[in-house]
Amino acid sequence: KLRAFQMNLISSFATLVGGTLGYYALQDMQSFVPFLLALAAASMIYVAVADLIPGLHKRTEIRDTVQQVVLILLGVATVALVGVAVPA
Repeated sequence: KLRAFQMNLISSFATLVGGTLGYYALQDMQSFVPFLLALAAASMIYVAVADLIPGLHKRTEIRDTVQQVVLILLGVATVALVGVAVPA
């Protein structure tokens, strides 16, 4: 238990140091933040799609296909509504 506590403490210090370094580094890199956020979002979308698409291809009935298209359109509409509702 002591060893686990020590390792947990060390990893928490690494998080603190990384967060502090990131805070100061971002002050000089504000122009890169939108591109980094876009890259992070694209990576998450890729992971989600790579995981979900094979499961969607197994459902070939027309009812399932219509449901998938409707849900995708609802997702796109949600993003569009948030884009309109939240000023840039």
